[in-house]
Amino acid sequence: MQRPVSEGGLGNMRSTANKNMKTIRTMLLLAIKNGDFMVEHYPFKDFKIGETMSELTSRDFLEPEEIMKLEDLMAKYYPPSDSDYKRVKPAERKARIENGILSISEYETLKNFLFACYTGLRYRDISLLNANLHINGKWVQNPYTFIRSFRYYIDIEAMHKTGRALIVPLIDKATALIDVKKEGLAFVVRSNQKTNKSLKRIAKLAKISKVLSFHVARHTFATTCFTYGIPSEVGQRLLGHKSEKFIKIYTHLTQNRLFHEMDKVNKGFNEHQQLLRVVHSQEIVPTEIPDNMVKIENSKLRKLMDFLSKMDDDKIDKIEAIAKVV
Repeated sequence: MQRPVSEGGLGNMRSTANKNMKTIRTMLLLAIKNGDFMVEHYPFKDFKIGETMSELTSRDFLEPEEIMKLEDLMAKYYPPSDSDYKRVKPAERKARIENGILSISEYETLKNFLFACYTGLRYRDISLLNANLHINGKWVQNPYTFIRSFRYYIDIEAMHKTGRALIVPLIDKATALIDVKKEGLAFVVRSNQKTNKSLKRIAKLAKISKVLSFHVARHTFATTCFTYGIPSEVGQRLLGHKSEKFIKIYTHLTQNRLFHEMDKVNKGFNEHQQLLRVVHSQEIVPTEIPDNMVKIENSKLRKLMDFLSKMDDDKIDKIEAIAKVV
């Protein structure tokens, strides 16, 4: 399996060979169970199959700027003069190709792909997603700001691959791609072969050198979640994985996350007071009001300071969160 094609082999990667060996092992165990294979000849008795999971590389997911390229490409789309693309006049079709405008099928494929990037759904789950059955909405309250808002979410009782229940709150970009009041299937999904063919041209139009697939979209969602600090146990529920070991392949740092984390170090070195708080583990109360602080009448400021001084740290954190929103 791993021998190069030039030497008569299949040229498989180690992970691919391991997966194939697991399939062979399963078939042999079934044959033994059915009495079609002698247990004493079982070849996997002293043979250990390697782990199939591997670290993700930068080619397995899209960076935020690459997702933006796809979003810009979709924003340029406008429907052709005829809903049957084959009946569109050659001149119009040529103009659309020259201007980098997607065809109807490419547009639908890109919409499905971006929805997978925003939700982590697999290709099969998107093809089975029913708007009136799987898309629900409810009022939720932010525990930090206490602001209530109406949110849509995906609620699937059993995913196609794992059979596990899945709940994924929809971000604004995902909600914009779906008609929540639609009856029946939420998306137009073409065959796997046609989808991959469309994704190849979409990547070319968006000037993305990576090979796009729904696996890449799912990895993009997972990587984005962990980049923005979503805990691993939450990520596990959003992705619908059975075991934590599958989450470990996502818990690597992208370059953007490295820069983001180093900003904290940069801030610590540049702001001496913050550095002292870290070293001495004590809160420093400023003795004077900085010049760049918003000007407030002294009486109001004293009243506010007196009010805040009587609160515990938890309440002050909540007030700070509300102040940032305002």
